[in-house]
Amino acid sequence: MPPEFAPPQPDAIAIHVIEQIDLETFLEAQPDRVATWARSSGFSAALGTSVLVPSDDGGVHTVLAGYGTASTRERGRFHLASLAASLPEGTYRLEGL
Repeated sequence: MPPEFAPPQPDAIAIHVIEQIDLETFLEAQPDRVATWARSSGFSAALGTSVLVPSDDGGVHTVLAGYGTASTRERGRFHLASLAASLPEGTYRLEGL
């Protein structure tokens, strides 16, 4: 039986994968609270970086994951794999790939 992805979950937390070159465009399209949190956290979208944006109830609203540049990605593989270990328990979905 071939592997399958889990069916979409409506309450899954979005992980936005963002290239450095697209960071400002991405932030301009986000609600003020997300953009402000990312900027105040110093998020640069460098490869391997991430920031959890909190929800009003203290949980995770969304995750921003840095995807760096094409040249930084060509030096390795599985760049997003380490992100999984740093996330709190929950159901997540990838956005932006």
